[in-house]
Amino acid sequence: MACLLVTLALYGRALGFSFFLDDAYDTTRTQERSYWQLLTQPLPNGYPYFRPIPFVLWKATFDLLGRYDTVLLHGVSLLGHALAGWCVVLLLRRAVGWRWALLPGAFFLAFPWSYQAVTIFGAMCHPLSLPQVLGALVCWLRGRERGSAGWLAAAGVLAVTALLTHESAVLLGPALLAIELWRWRSGRARRPSAWLLLPLLAEAGYLLVWFVVLPKPRGDHVVLRDVLWNSVFGLEGVAFPVTRQLSWLVPPAALEAHPLRWVVGTGLAGVLAGLLLHRTGRQGWLGLLALAWAAVAFAPAATRLTFPGYVVNSPRLLYAASPGIAAFWGLLPRAVWRAWGEGVAVTRWRHAAAVTVPLALAAVLVQSVQFIAMRTDWFAAASTVAEGIIRLGAAHPGGQLLLVNVPAWFARDRYEWPIGRFGVQVEPEYVGLERVVLAGANVRATVESRSLAPPVHAWRLTFGPHGEPIDHQAIDQRLRAGFALGVTEFLPDGIVVREPGRLLPGGATAATPLATFADALELAEATAQRTGSRLVVQLRWQVRQPLGRDAMIWLRVRDAAGRIVAERRDYALAGMSAPRLWQPGDAVEDWWLLPLPAGTVGQLQVELQLVATADWHPLPGTPRPVVMLPAP
Repeated sequence: MACLLVTLALYGRALGFSFFLDDAYDTTRTQERSYWQLLTQPLPNGYPYFRPIPFVLWKATFDLLGRYDTVLLHGVSLLGHALAGWCVVLLLRRAVGWRWALLPGAFFLAFPWSYQAVTIFGAMCHPLSLPQVLGALVCWLRGRERGSAGWLAAAGVLAVTALLTHESAVLLGPALLAIELWRWRSGRARRPSAWLLLPLLAEAGYLLVWFVVLPKPRGDHVVLRDVLWNSVFGLEGVAFPVTRQLSWLVPPAALEAHPLRWVVGTGLAGVLAGLLLHRTGRQGWLGLLALAWAAVAFAPAATRLTFPGYVVNSPRLLYAASPGIAAFWGLLPRAVWRAWGEGVAVTRWRHAAAVTVPLALAAVLVQSVQFIAMRTDWFAAASTVAEGIIRLGAAHPGGQLLLVNVPAWFARDRYEWPIGRFGVQVEPEYVGLERVVLAGANVRATVESRSLAPPVHAWRLTFGPHGEPIDHQAIDQRLRAGFALGVTEFLPDGIVVREPGRLLPGGATAATPLATFADALELAEATAQRTGSRLVVQLRWQVRQPLGRDAMIWLRVRDAAGRIVAERRDYALAGMSAPRLWQPGDAVEDWWLLPLPAGTVGQLQVELQLVATADWHPLPGTPRPVVMLPAP
């Protein structure tokens, strides 16, 4: 229960999150396979992994509920993480007791590099597989102590299901074999248990299927340089309490010039210092065992995946290694206590270590919690984007949708660790956004994603746009072809994905306009309404004749004292539709969203005018060049 509460405190907001990364693509691909095919084949379209249990879970969720319930799927990931933390405590309790096992459990639950594996339910194979691996170890040790065939059989079953969840479970077979050899050599058992054949045969069969039977797409070629950088990346994660401090202790220029040297130097120094403390505390074997677990768990990724194309973006690859990392650092206070607190001669350095090490580890835990909280905020923004895409797609079933400036990822200018990318991937460019609509709304629509002057550094987060660039002329062509338009707007109070209006060719009607600008554009309707901290201005333009020049719409919002509290000067449709491209007979429904400063009260008034972009002078208007709109 404590592990679950800690997990909810760290990641509970994820229960309200949407689809990220490959979630929408992979979940919808399960609908292209039967259950038998999911149990015997990889997903279609070149999916390189064999992980049938998550696939079956996704398909069953849709078949039973009629939708991919994101609350349920995120909940499974969080529950798996909590169970894995509990198993970490149970395993270490056998060696060090309950009291000393709790801190490694906390380090595991708050290991910052796990944020992707826990928050992205498409990566649930990690928090689903690891508790099965650790649970199998718990069951095996308990079964051998009690001579219980039931516990040993449970360990064997967990070994099989773990392999069908994620390939990292292959480390379980060697771990069980090592336990049996140790028990035999130490005299604790007359011979290895016959039950060991079940996990070993299951693993042998799994590896045969993986390498021989299943078709494998041709991936990127891994070279020695990849292995080197992957290994340093792994070292950076193993020594994360030390390497985390580089970002504020080392000048940015020096760190960016030689990240490899800094990580290798400080990482190795930190690990060696930790080993020295473990040895001093008469638990050197625990430190070595923890490092061995981390190294073996990360070795497949380090040797089989490319660094620039995969590993650099994937701190989640250390999830299986994180129990060893957590044990290595979380057991250091016990080592210090045993070295100083149990009658051993006190020296100055030991006394200093007894005070410094626990305080330093507490500070690292605080840093980890802050890191997770920051990424959770980023995921919240990403979820807003995904849900906005889903709403727009659901509003246009079977239609055509042009989305502009959707972020593919969020990042910051400088990460907490020098090697790797620790941002948040919203919807990668290789995932078509129609998959997001299909997964979230069960609606099929044609979705085109493009970017137009995206403000990649203007918002509180740096982001990368989804899709190739587009210009106003191409947008105008698509709107005339019947595409609905969706835009992402980065406002001071949050991110919004919305439909900013519509271009209606031939939609102009005979009506008395509120104003006519440059004898070309008629303002047929205009309203302004406050909704919370934002002001919604809805305009309807009608085109009498081509404007013949480039112009923008300028809105200024004044409070009761006449002060300007908000303004925006842009093209129509959130900057996507240039009035110079409008044709006679067009009608344009133009919906603006203006954020208001905190504390804005009282009656507001909106000033509207058209200005030429050449000199920003107002265009002539009839009956006047400025239209005043009350905003209650």
